[in-house]
Amino acid sequence: MQDIYPWQQHQWSHLNALLAQGRFPHALLLHGSKNLGKRLFALALAKRLLCRTKGAQACEHCQSCYLLRSGNHPDLHLIEPLEKAKAIKVEQVRALVATLAQTSQQGGKRVAIFYPAEAMNMAAANALLKTLEEPLNDVIFLLVSHEPSNIPATVRSRCQRAGFSVPGASVGRAWLKVQSPEIEKLDELLALAENIPLSAFNLSRGEGLSAYIKVITCFLDVCLSNVSPSQAGALMLNISTDCVFNALWSVTTGMIRLKLGGIEMGAIQYAEKLREASRHINLEQLFKLIDELMVFKKKVNSKVALNHQLLLEDLLIACAQRS
Repeated sequence: MQDIYPWQQHQWSHLNALLAQGRFPHALLLHGSKNLGKRLFALALAKRLLCRTKGAQACEHCQSCYLLRSGNHPDLHLIEPLEKAKAIKVEQVRALVATLAQTSQQGGKRVAIFYPAEAMNMAAANALLKTLEEPLNDVIFLLVSHEPSNIPATVRSRCQRAGFSVPGASVGRAWLKVQSPEIEKLDELLALAENIPLSAFNLSRGEGLSAYIKVITCFLDVCLSNVSPSQAGALMLNISTDCVFNALWSVTTGMIRLKLGGIEMGAIQYAEKLREASRHINLEQLFKLIDELMVFKKKVNSKVALNHQLLLEDLLIACAQRS
């Protein structure tokens, strides 16, 4: 299947069937965990919708496909936060609606992709809602979301949904082997990445895995009182907040599984520290840490400027207090 990942084939087949039956929705919410390839799927779906031939996938030869390859298709609109901004603003949505009110330049469908859809501020969401309530002819909205609960319910209710689940380990392992046959310890990478193949692939590149392990070891050292939260925060200062969240989420859920008698994560670099730290913290405290992590993520993803170093130190202080 071209342009999509192996774990997306079910969604692709279902949506193609709706298109063939003339029942494709005017607004579609593509949702699931981060790094499942939803943005790529939305672009592939847009290509299929804009292609002038009828088939299970884009023909690659018509004028529309040519324009898409060149990145200049006038009827494809990608709405994302502007550079250095975290929010999709109302001005972007109003400009889009004004453009969509005009005739299609290629005489076919028009597609607007919102990525990530939860980045819309309330004014932008309300502006989009008006258009969703009164659909325009041959206009399709694709809303891509990692956290659909952060999209206003009024907008969600106007969309049909296509959910993307984390694939089984065997699917991820097979894909990783094709992408990079030289990757070692595939099962360990997948475990660290919560079985998300793209996350595992990113970990295998450059300093990805070393940064991930650094965050986990700093966290465990804080739990064991080997370092202070401020010292650990300084060591993690140049690591992305996404990496910090993913690593802390992974090690915390790993400790919960260990407490419940499940299989512990097998990264040799910190396995002994993981066992020792888990003896100093109980299940109730670990679940409270999960809550702290969700608050941390919500603040990081908020649409206001924040001091990420202070946020990180606050989180590590909470870790120290829980242990």
